[in-house]
Amino acid sequence: MKDPEADRRFNPMQLRLLNGAERFDKTIFPSTQFKKVPYMGTIYTCPRCGEKKEIPVRHLENRTVLRFSKFAIDLQTQFDNFRRAKKIIESGYIDWNCEKCEMPVRVYVQHWVAGAGSDFGVEIKAVVEAL
Repeated sequence: MKDPEADRRFNPMQLRLLNGAERFDKTIFPSTQFKKVPYMGTIYTCPRCGEKKEIPVRHLENRTVLRFSKFAIDLQTQFDNFRRAKKIIESGYIDWNCEKCEMPVRVYVQHWVAGAGSDFGVEIKAVVEAL
């Protein structure tokens, strides 16, 4: 069970910006690939505890545009302000607390369309972690 005070144990002023490839095993998902296989995902590895979190491409594709945060409002605001300050270009995000160490993580993605709509996809653009 998640500790309701977990977000507060991290100083939200100490956020780290990383390229998606620094934490995920795969970051670009064109529709031509994920339409051919029944399941495709990527693995995030927590730098603090080594816990691995599998994220299905469908979550990156669909849930990121909802912009629903699992964080307390004060932590959401810190992540949002950090994104603006760092000028992260994105079309959606997902966030969570690591299941093992409860470190807050937010992943920003960019949805794209190529050509005349023949191909589309999603790319993990940035990872922001609370220290």
